[in-house]
Amino acid sequence: MDRNIAYQFTAGTQGFDRAVDSIERNMRDARSTFNRELKAINTNTRAAMVLSDLFTRADTQAGELVFVDFE
Repeated sequence: MDRNIAYQFTAGTQGFDRAVDSIERNMRDARSTFNRELKAINTNTRAAMVLSDLFTRADTQAGELVFVDFE
């Protein structure tokens, strides 16, 4: 009887440990995905700001719309 209780306790503890490991793994994956998405958003925002600044300066300096060839 005591052996059965010890086995059930051990099995329950192992199940709990697996659940905690799974939650931690999912949190790490979510954090990595969030950081990757945030980096992409920041990169796109910086690129848009640079392009906006280039066109604003070109327009101001030339007094007319200037097309900038980035190639």
